[in-house]
Amino acid sequence: SPKGTQPDTEYIVIDHHTALAEKDLMSEARKLLPQAHELWCGATGANTTLLVEKLIEYGIPVTRVQATLLALGIYEDTGNLTYASTTSRDAAALAWLLDPERGVNMSEVNEFLHHPVNDEQRDLLEVLLDNCETLEIEGHSVIITMVQAPGFSDELSTLAARLRDFYEPDALFLVVDLGDMIQVVARSTTDSIDVGKVAEALGGGGHSRAAAAHLRGARLKTVRAQIEHLVRIHARAALTVADLMSSGRPQMLDPDMTIIQADEMMRRFGHEGFPVVTTDEEGSDRLLGVFTRREADRAIDHGLGDQAVRRYMRSGEVSVRPEDSIVTLRRRMIDSNWGQIPVVDDGGDIIGIVTRTDLIKLWDEASRPDRRAGELGQRLRQTLNPVQHHLLELIGVEVEQMDYDAYVVGGFVRDLMLDVVSRRALTLDVDIVIEGDAIAFARHMQRKFGGRVVEHKRFGTAKWLLTSDDAPVKLAALLADLNGAGALKDLPPHLDFVTARTEFYT
Repeated sequence: SPKGTQPDTEYIVIDHHTALAEKDLMSEARKLLPQAHELWCGATGANTTLLVEKLIEYGIPVTRVQATLLALGIYEDTGNLTYASTTSRDAAALAWLLDPERGVNMSEVNEFLHHPVNDEQRDLLEVLLDNCETLEIEGHSVIITMVQAPGFSDELSTLAARLRDFYEPDALFLVVDLGDMIQVVARSTTDSIDVGKVAEALGGGGHSRAAAAHLRGARLKTVRAQIEHLVRIHARAALTVADLMSSGRPQMLDPDMTIIQADEMMRRFGHEGFPVVTTDEEGSDRLLGVFTRREADRAIDHGLGDQAVRRYMRSGEVSVRPEDSIVTLRRRMIDSNWGQIPVVDDGGDIIGIVTRTDLIKLWDEASRPDRRAGELGQRLRQTLNPVQHHLLELIGVEVEQMDYDAYVVGGFVRDLMLDVVSRRALTLDVDIVIEGDAIAFARHMQRKFGGRVVEHKRFGTAKWLLTSDDAPVKLAALLADLNGAGALKDLPPHLDFVTARTEFYT
């Protein structure tokens, strides 16, 4: 037993360094921990969050000083709630501490979170900057920097944060020989490199994003080689443009076609823009620019629809290659403000296209656990009546048949995610954005299920009236899969369909 404790002392182990589900971890821990040990665990960004949750559960009050210390723990462990590992539980625990009843001293929090470097740290930081070595591993940028600093006794984590912010690598490793041991401080900015596993293999541990290890009797070069070897083992290949792009020759515009022709083409295929391309003397593609629905709308509104596309396109030769990284793609999109980037081969011929929507979907998938969609789906079923839920499912089926995509937008989505949506939500302000032609889709639904459609061609929107006295929907066809359940009164009065436009993504 630890010094000063009795054999019957109860222990509490608080741990959030786990990828296991809480139930599975508890089961495994019971096999390893002595019977007297109690385990508090959970997938939170901060270990302190687990402690705060227990304080809330047991109704234990805290002083202002204690609340400030606990808040510091959450802020520090989650990077001020910005790390990818941050969860809603961390925010909820912090909100409880920030309540005036607890009274966190934010001036002290701010003072402790911003670590100024002293002269000794500044001198060491300059050497670390000079010694930075950048490696390309599985498409990731990895920096390893080493230094001999016997007798150095200050914080190295502050220097790691400065280097990470300066270079913005995917992973960073500080290897410092302190004389009696070598200290490794590791940071990661991507889920594809788990520095916790690297540190664990070196005898240390930590998060997937922040970890450390201490090695005795080792040499700097040996440790550096171990780190590179371990990163190559544990790093997952970074995604490239090839993983996101739509392959094949995309629809392209001739620079001399009229704006009206280009607008009709964009509406027909349901895209927000196309590359403008001509061919050179050898028959190879020559990218001139991109023309979007936004430019088309503006030109047509000003009576310039008969003008050539080349006069109002966004000129440029912005493109990416299949092997380019997602970082490269993002920078090209930001620098050019193009929402559609052609993908070219070594000869410059266009072999695909990647869009801003593709990038947004990637971020969404990376930031949400798989269970999130299931939770929202279940919440949707619980919130809506069977007829309303069936109606949304039916729209999903019909929109897929037209090779479109549909999204519910607006306050309804916000309230659903916050779990404050009312059972009358679908009768309120609900818009359904169609990636395609919203008017054509509304007409399709009217032909198949009745009702009446009110169109606004200029804005690409349509209102499908479901309960109009003069043109009610064909209830039997609309609700066929519900086996007679449901009535007209269960339907919303109307649904609004909106064509997805460029401004939704910019």
